[in-house]
Amino acid sequence: MELTAALRALNCLKVDEAAPITVRTDSEYLTKGMTEWLSN
Repeated sequence: MELTAALRALNCLKVDEAAPITVRTDSEYLTKGMTEWLSN
């Protein structure tokens, strides 16, 4: 659920594709999901 919530929030952003986005979280699960697991 944490990954789904973060991905849905990012999908709602109306920004240029080149715009940097910072996601802040205290969730190790979310951090690993975004930095390690999704790339696989």
